[in-house]
Amino acid sequence: MDAKQSSDFPPFLERPSPWHATADVFTCLSFANWTKDLPPGSYGDVEASSDFVNREVSGEYTGGPGSVMIVRYSETPVGPYDEIIWIPGYFQVPGTDQKRPRITRIYVSLVDSVYNGRKNWNIPKE
Repeated sequence: MDAKQSSDFPPFLERPSPWHATADVFTCLSFANWTKDLPPGSYGDVEASSDFVNREVSGEYTGGPGSVMIVRYSETPVGPYDEIIWIPGYFQVPGTDQKRPRITRIYVSLVDSVYNGRKNWNIPKE
């Protein structure tokens, strides 16, 4: 019996943006009073060893309002799946005087969502 070559089929279901989705969302709001470094575990393994955590490249963490979100998607282009999202607060946008919230860690239950989230929106899904 011959093993299938990886080129015989795509490894992930590709679905370009935009996505139209239906979901139920639970959000827990927080406020961070630390402003220098995030707590351990705030970044996934891939991001923790990349420029994603470099203050000079990606912007300094400034704290403020954040959230943890639990999302159950019932309809998406890749099928139903669940997410847990960690948004610790705001980060300085490099080269501007603006601050924006940033997802630093996000767990999903479907590998096709990991692939498309990273490819389409640069979201650090794992």
